[in-house]
Amino acid sequence: MKIRIVLTVVIAALWGLLQWVWSMAYTATQAQSAILQLQDNPIVYGTSRWFVSGDRISPLFTSFFALLLVATWARPVLRKLREVKLANGLIPVLILGFVAISATGCVKPPRIEPIEEIAPNETAFVIPLEGATDSQAQFASEQYLRDHQVATKRIVIPVRERKIGRYGWQIEWIPTVRVIRVDRTPVSRIWSPGADQDSNGKDEGFRVESFESVGFTVGIASTGIVYEEDAARFLYYFSGKTLQEVMDDNVYNYVQQQLFDEFAALPVMDAVGKKNAVLERVHADTEAYFKPKGLTIESLGGQGGLVFDDDEIQNAIDAILVAEQAEEVAIKEQAAVKVTNETSKITAQNLAQIEAIRAEGEANAALIKARAEAEAILLKGDALRQSPGFTAQTIAERSRGLVPGTLIVTSDNASQLPFIWQLPATDQTVQPSVPAE
Repeated sequence: MKIRIVLTVVIAALWGLLQWVWSMAYTATQAQSAILQLQDNPIVYGTSRWFVSGDRISPLFTSFFALLLVATWARPVLRKLREVKLANGLIPVLILGFVAISATGCVKPPRIEPIEEIAPNETAFVIPLEGATDSQAQFASEQYLRDHQVATKRIVIPVRERKIGRYGWQIEWIPTVRVIRVDRTPVSRIWSPGADQDSNGKDEGFRVESFESVGFTVGIASTGIVYEEDAARFLYYFSGKTLQEVMDDNVYNYVQQQLFDEFAALPVMDAVGKKNAVLERVHADTEAYFKPKGLTIESLGGQGGLVFDDDEIQNAIDAILVAEQAEEVAIKEQAAVKVTNETSKITAQNLAQIEAIRAEGEANAALIKARAEAEAILLKGDALRQSPGFTAQTIAERSRGLVPGTLIVTSDNASQLPFIWQLPATDQTVQPSVPAE
């Protein structure tokens, strides 16, 4: 009997020790298994879901040690029952009593595992809440978040029981992992001096001043977005803040500082004239600052123009701008007149050149024609000199039998008159006598 008592104590001690050790390890193991269920491998998914859905090891411990106790005490108990002749009726009563107690009382609350649905515009991270001390120490690192980033759109949250009372059924179920979401939906904000145009319905324009300490307000419109590959970095730097909160807090304050520094270095009129250049630089600086933190600034520009604190300054600047605009228009008109005059002058010069070229062409054509006619006459004269008879015949045919009334003869052509006597070599006018009829 003493041996059985010692064995019973040893069995109970071992069972309690193993239960305690396993309860400490089970929480961390369950949390790690919850992450494995998000893998694409169906075998890994099935195994992890089987393990996460409940404690499968503790019942095995209990059953094993219960069998040891039964084996230790079964023979003496049955022998004792036979002696008192109660064995045949007591065993069924004990069984029925156990079933009744199990079915009617001391029942733990049902185990319900919450489900998280991840929207298409969201990126999720599953972080173990218990155990994995070394891994939790790395929670402040971007790589740790990347390792726990999941693409699954439905996540089952494993739970474990936590005692909240003295008795075993007084428990509650608590999650062993946490799902952190990053909403990647683009957010557009308008920070305007007027509450009617501001995204938050407030006067949130950026108050700055010029080099002369003239105060004015700048309106800004901006859009930010978190891309899928930047979600872990965004979560690491902004610690669970939404994109809208980051735009209204971090981006707003950074732009305020940049605008103040830029306009503080410019005189008033330069601030008005160089506003676009200032906004372009602020956009580039803001984008370069937030991109390494996982936030992409898609756009950043002015909204509503500059609004000066003093209305008189605003009116004076408006008057200056109107005068400058009128002067600019006058300069442009003068430039247009000058261009017109230059064009007319160039046109007249071109026409004169064209006319001179045309006249020169006509003169050259007339000269060429005269030369051609002279050459033709010379050629014809040479031909006549070579054929005296043909010349005399031609003259006779054209005179139609009439004698010329007047002849002008020189010493050069006197020898060429075939139908009169040769005259003296001196130049003279001969009046031939006409016979009376």
